[in-house]
Amino acid sequence: MSADVGDMQHRRLRAPANHGQRLIDPPLSEAPGLVADNRAHLPPPGKLWDRSFDGLVRPARHDLLAAARRFTSCYSDPPAVPRSHPASSPPAAGELLSEGDRETWRKSSSSPPDLPAVILAGHQPQLFHPGVWYKNFVLDRVANRAGATAVNLLIDNDVAAHSAIRVPTGSVDAPRLTTVPFDQPQPGVPFEACRLRDGPLFASFATRVREAVRPFSPEPLVEQLWPLARLAAQRTPLVHRCLAEARHVTELEWGLSTLELPLSQVCRQSAFREFAAHFLIHAARFRAEHNGALAAYRRVNRIRSKTHPVPELTQQDGWCESPFWVWSEDDPRRRPLLVRSPGGRVELSNRGNLVWRDTPLHDGARAEDAVAFLAEIEDQGIKIRPRALTTTMFCRLFLSDLFIHGIGGAKYDQLTDEMIRRFFGLQAPKFLVVTATAHLPIERPHVDETTLRALRRRLREFRFHPERHLEVTPVTAPLIEEKRTWINDQMADRRARHLAITGLNEMLGRLLEKSAWKTSQRITAVEAALARERILGSREYSFCLFSKPTLQSLLLDI
Repeated sequence: MSADVGDMQHRRLRAPANHGQRLIDPPLSEAPGLVADNRAHLPPPGKLWDRSFDGLVRPARHDLLAAARRFTSCYSDPPAVPRSHPASSPPAAGELLSEGDRETWRKSSSSPPDLPAVILAGHQPQLFHPGVWYKNFVLDRVANRAGATAVNLLIDNDVAAHSAIRVPTGSVDAPRLTTVPFDQPQPGVPFEACRLRDGPLFASFATRVREAVRPFSPEPLVEQLWPLARLAAQRTPLVHRCLAEARHVTELEWGLSTLELPLSQVCRQSAFREFAAHFLIHAARFRAEHNGALAAYRRVNRIRSKTHPVPELTQQDGWCESPFWVWSEDDPRRRPLLVRSPGGRVELSNRGNLVWRDTPLHDGARAEDAVAFLAEIEDQGIKIRPRALTTTMFCRLFLSDLFIHGIGGAKYDQLTDEMIRRFFGLQAPKFLVVTATAHLPIERPHVDETTLRALRRRLREFRFHPERHLEVTPVTAPLIEEKRTWINDQMADRRARHLAITGLNEMLGRLLEKSAWKTSQRITAVEAALARERILGSREYSFCLFSKPTLQSLLLDI
């Protein structure tokens, strides 16, 4: 396993601290240049199966856009197809592009004119915080400026860890967190398999959220959002898809022109199945490159954890762990998809009750046979889905001219960049990092950790350096001078010296007992205020708790 770090460097990304602050890295003005630069390298060199990447990129994009339009049209009129793509129509002079970006844009004209221009983002179908939602608004803006189609992927292959949101309630002086569920929990089940279990609980969600958050947000967006979610529940039994549909309809009403598509539908397309089959056939080599890139990432970022950002892919008894999950409709718990190749022919297993021995997957296999095999498995109710790194690898290499990440995705996709370099021998397409911070509009005294650290430092000095806080008087002067003498006497017996200094600190400290008591009281008050601030000032609350004006002023001002 190689720990060669290549061009990998530590990248420091932090969410903004204050309400209304945004992070777009690189700056939004450079986004069209990123699109143009990525597009200039399309189609990438190299082959999958017996054809070039171009043989996958074109149908992958066309299938993506067709499926996204079909999916979006189930609940809304999809936006019009862009009239041009960035190769032929850059923004007018003065719009976003620097001269250097314009030159890159002109060079990108060598990319195929009939290759649809696509900007992608993606997230789990949840009631996430406004910083995550901000990505969708930047997605729309970048796509509009680039003459591209904006598609947001619903990452529904992840496990739905929660069927509830956390809501602050109580009062400013005594806030507390409560959990408000919208459905019964389904632990370990992926989003795409979570069906609505408790209709009355789902129907009453907005009322319960409104009552809980009323002290801090009297007009939460959930009141407008939830009728849309309940309407969606009449069309689909998938509870998290109802949340996503309500959120997307709201975006469209606010003027966005984006499409949406669940990742599970992307996984049913031929291009993805060819991509997945290639990984399964070369699972041993990918495992080696993956673990080597992971070792390099941890080295560059000084990470000691064996699970961060992802665990190594394992190998045992001839079975190699692939970068995919597998589950069935009868048992929707995700398990690693394992691969082995006795005699050169790939066998698959879920380390449980599913094993496929006679597969058409092997070196020299036909792409058509591999696609047909994976389609047959899906028809039998078996779901093969990519893990996070494999997902963004496919999205960035085959589906989009630019992918928009949040901070978490951006950090782990530095690892994806290295895997693309090692496994495919390609320069990874560039991506954009976007987030924002929103706090509920709660008036409260300002407090931060700096104040607490200063008070604790002061209290410690009362004990170990009391002379710094005492006036020199006939009482204190001889004690201070004696302490200074002991400190400077490096030849004195160490124990005697320690006891003398400790005793003098205690005598001087008695003169500060009232100040120490007040400081201790102040520390207790600040600790309590910080505990309240952790509740009142969190940036992690769902966007549905905020008012429409608060959200629009944050999200639409790009």
